[in-house]
Amino acid sequence: MRRWPSWPLRGVLVGALSVTALAVTAGAYWNAAKEARSHALAGARALAQVEASRLAMVAERVAEADPSLLAELLLLSATDLRVLRVEVIGPDGRVAASTQAGQRQRPPLAEQALVFGPLSGLVPGGPAIEALQHDGRMLTLAQSFAWPAQGRELRSDRFGVVVVDIDLQGWHAAAHADTLRDLPMTALLWLLSAGLLYVGLERGMVRPLDRLRAAADALGQGDWGQRMPMTRVRELQQVGRSFNRMAAELRRTIGRLSASEERYRDLINAAPDAIVTVDVLGRIESFNHAAELLFGHPASAMLGQPLDRLLPLEARERHRDHLHRFTQAGEHR
Repeated sequence: MRRWPSWPLRGVLVGALSVTALAVTAGAYWNAAKEARSHALAGARALAQVEASRLAMVAERVAEADPSLLAELLLLSATDLRVLRVEVIGPDGRVAASTQAGQRQRPPLAEQALVFGPLSGLVPGGPAIEALQHDGRMLTLAQSFAWPAQGRELRSDRFGVVVVDIDLQGWHAAAHADTLRDLPMTALLWLLSAGLLYVGLERGMVRPLDRLRAAADALGQGDWGQRMPMTRVRELQQVGRSFNRMAAELRRTIGRLSASEERYRDLINAAPDAIVTVDVLGRIESFNHAAELLFGHPASAMLGQPLDRLLPLEARERHRDHLHRFTQAGEHR
């Protein structure tokens, strides 16, 4: 039969609680990181909205009259390291001002369907709307504004667009650092909770089971007075009561058997005839008083001795053969 491995209950509890604490800590870290990323995205969007709204409000007034002022405002926005790029796009789709004017400029929004997705619908000349998209590394927000009126126009029917790119990686890095800073305390709290739970389980379950094992071992070795103390765990209480009932019944049974054996010995000793009993190996188990008188040997000297000591020398070998055949026949049956 295959023998399955066994582990101590305390070791199983320590392993299970440790794995649970680590799993819960990992889950808490994952949730905290997810929440931190969500907060980072919300912060980046708020920053982009503030920058886009401020620049759109200024661009409505000075985009035509004072482009240099608009360019200075864009450069001021670029001093924030979280802002990657800011651009103002005119009604004709051309970049009117950009923080990266010396580099390869962004193509017109109408041509960016594959790159910007929903931003591609924000075309200069359309209604004033706002579009947002991000790819995990950069957040792009575009907000349209009314282009300044020209000549005698009271209000222009043309629209420009302010586009702001925000670096999400910096936000995510800061959020990740905050999450890692809080992780040791979270892990410590869970490990302490697991430790307290282990202490409770060890006292409420493992120790009573140890006492039950020790009581069963003592009962098996003949200590009939063993009893299991009651515990607060209902199932263990039921096991303890069952053990105590079994031990009490075993004590009564052993007592009855002892009394019966004592009566049997008294009856054998009081018999007028010599009575000698032997085991299967031919050793004397009982030797009553009449046998002591008949054979002239005290019972204390004969108990455990071979029966052939009581036989004449010439009959001992024949007796051994008879005993051997008897035992063999008994085993054969």
